[in-house]
Parts: sequence; structure tokens; C-alpha cells
Amino acid sequence: MKWMIAGILALSASAASADSYMTFSNGGDTQEVGTYKTPGGCDAPRPPEVEDRRVQGVSALRFLESAYIHQVAAGIEGADGECSCELRYPAWDAALKELEDRFIHLPDTGSSAWVRDYARTDRSRLTREVNNLCRGQGVR
Repeated sequence: MKWMIAGILALSASAASADSYMTFSNGGDTQEVGTYKTPGGCDAPRPPEVEDRRVQGVSALRFLESAYIHQVAAGIEGADGECSCELRYPAWDAALKELEDRFIHLPDTGSSAWVRDYARTDRSRLTREVNNLCRGQGVR
């Protein structure tokens, strides 16, 4: 048994030496780390990192995601229900600005009904509706 452990440790040490390493990639161009390819081939921006804090008992990230999907839904509605990669996956700038201007300054006191509706119920419902509409038009 000792020789097996020593062999495993020796193998691990040689695999972790300075001149051996692994890289992982999904292939394709990895220069632009701020976007990714969706399963449908759209270029989608990655969400920005936000401070890990609670706003009205809900994670700030949930408010950001909710602001984003509200922005997406409004854009698609403004285009008479026509979905495109650009409308389904816009930049996160407007959602981040809404988070900073509207939500981040709220105190972290217990959650209220509007918080649950905006950050959870509406976000889930809008995400489902947008996904169904866009998938129906070939945008994924």
C-alpha cells in the first residue's frame, strides 16, 4: 500500500511540475473573454461582476439579472415581438446602470412583495417567455 501512495504522489508531483500544464478551451477565438457563443450561435456578453451584497434580502446579482431580462423583454416588445441575437443578448450596461441607480442603495431590511415580484417572480416569468419566443424564431 505504501508503494502505491508513493507512486501516486510522485506522479502528481511530476504532473504539476513547472514545465507541464493543461489548458482548456471550447475552441474558436478566445481573444474576446467578455462574450461567449450561445448554443444558437449568437455572441452574448458575459454579465459583469457585481458586489456580493444583499438588497432588500435578495442578492444584488438577482436584481442585475432581473433588470437585464426586463431590458431584453422591452427591446423585443419594441421590435413588435421580433427576436434577434442583438435584442436577446444586449450589453449589460443598461442593466448595471439600473442596478446602481435604482437598487444598490436600498437598505438590506427584510424582503417585501415588490422585491419578490421583481427579482424572482417577474425575472423567472420573463426569462421563460423570452426564451420561448426567441427559440420559436430560431434565436437561442
